[in-house]
This record gives sequence, structure tokens and C-alpha cells, in this order.
Amino acid sequence: MRSSNRILSRLMLAAFLGAALFPRALDAQTQKIRIAYSSRSNTITPFYIAASKGFFREEGLEVELIQVSPRLGAMAVMNGDVSFTTSFVSTFRGILQGLPLKVILIALKKGMYFFVVRPEIKDVQDLKGKNLGVATVRGTDQLVAEELLRSKGFNPALVQQLVIGETPLRAQALASGAVQAVSVSPPYDLILQQMGYKVLAGPPEVGMPASGLFTSDRLLRENPQMVKRTLRALIKANRFIADNRQETIAVMLKWLPQTADVAARSYDLELKGITPDGQMTDAEMDSLIERLGDKKRPLDEVRDFFPVRQAIKELAANK
Repeated sequence: MRSSNRILSRLMLAAFLGAALFPRALDAQTQKIRIAYSSRSNTITPFYIAASKGFFREEGLEVELIQVSPRLGAMAVMNGDVSFTTSFVSTFRGILQGLPLKVILIALKKGMYFFVVRPEIKDVQDLKGKNLGVATVRGTDQLVAEELLRSKGFNPALVQQLVIGETPLRAQALASGAVQAVSVSPPYDLILQQMGYKVLAGPPEVGMPASGLFTSDRLLRENPQMVKRTLRALIKANRFIADNRQETIAVMLKWLPQTADVAARSYDLELKGITPDGQMTDAEMDSLIERLGDKKRPLDEVRDFFPVRQAIKELAANK
């Protein structure tokens, strides 16, 4: 019952935020779509830029962002409850296990994660038997945390993984002492450091894609134009971010509670590295499949970058 109440509360909050952030006063030709995201962090700034700067509207779209757990996001896409999900690792792994979805856009090829610990942890060896707070089982933050630990010569099996949830909740769990370590992306690493917590490891040592766009095979077949319009809006947003540091930071400050210094650092560390064309090479995709899958899958069963290539061509033609 408590779990159901928490899910309901989050959905109600997401609906409220969606209504507040994305006005509905649009013309009759506008198509309404929903995009699922898993965590309130600066990695979803391109989506808020696309909304606040009118890029979705220019493409005839009314977008509602809905926060759900990564696993629920993939299922919601399959069920048609949302059109897209941004959660990367859990959705990508689901595809490798046979879900009829495709990755159609790579926003951040290498998300920035920092391994942050409580002040009493003086050395990586002090983590033996301690709790590591994670977003979900085998999610991005856990996988990166394990790689960061290995890079320091520490066996990740010596810590206990405790599923906490999204990044703000993991930061709170660290502050309360419920866990002794977390892997978080900007701005939470700096916020925690300002509170007296310590970074044991972090970029540029390791990383994996932190943000992208996934949709169903069915939607790609049945409504390719809507998919392409969504991608055009996001490519516009990515280009805006690359060319407009101060305006992007201003949007970040409205979207997520953080100081101007923290937002600026997040931009310089993370958002400046947004993938311009929204794609990964075949070699990069093969490497990712090896890291996240138990067996090799043909690339055409995993990714479909044809729509984003079309979107880029059309944007170039309309200049």
C-alpha cells in the first residue's frame, strides 16, 4: 500500500509539474505527447530548453514531461502511455533482452558521475560492508559506481547496494547516514561537497551515456513524422545549449533548484558535451552492448538513427 501511495504521489506531482511547465494553450493542430524521465537533474535540460524556447511548439508538439522510474518508463512506452523515455541504461538493457524499442537519440555520450562518501570514509577501503545508495538495480549510477570503485582497486561486491531512488533522494540518504556512499551527477556532487561530503572518484575516469531518447518499434512504424518532429526540436535545443551558455544556465536555474555557480559548473562539465548529431558510431554502440548485455545483438535491433539523420538534413535545408 505504501509503495502504491508513493507511486501515485509521484505521478500526481509529475502531472502538476507537466501542467505548470508546459502550457496547454496551443492551436488545434498541435499534437500532444508525453516523455518519461527518471530523475530531476541537469541531464534533462535539453527537454526543458526545447519547451521553454518554443522548439517543441515550432514542431507542432505539446509536450508533457512525466517523472517515473526507469523500468516503468520503458514499459509505459511499450504500452503507449508515453511516446518516449529518456532513461538510458535500464531501457537499453531492456532492448538487449528483447523489448521492441529502439534508441533514436544520444544526448550525452558520457554522463558525468562522482562517487561521493560521508566524512567518516577516509579511504576507499573504509567502504567494506557499507551501504551504497543506488537509483535502481543495475542502473547507470550503480554501474558507474562499480567502475569507479574498480578504478581505485576496490571490489564493488564488498559494499551493499540499497535501492533509494532518484538523485535528490540518494543525496538525502547520504546526508541522513542511511547510506555511506552514492554516485551522483551534477549539480548534486557539488551540493554535497558544499555540505561537507567528499568525492572519492569521478570524471573523467569512467562514464557511460546518461541521457537519450527511446521509443517503440510500433511508433517508429505508425507515426514516423511525429518522431522526426520531436527529434528536430531536441536537435534545436542541443544546438541552443552549445551556443548559448548564459541563457542555458538561466533555464537550468528555473528548472532545478541550484545556485548560479552550481548550474554554471554543471554546464561546463556536462551539458557542453552534448552530442551535436545525437548519434553514436557503430563501434561505440558495440562497446556499449558488450558492457550492458549478456550477449551480442545486431545493431539494427538496438538503434535507429535514420530519423535523427533525416531531422538534421531537414533543419539544414530550412536554414
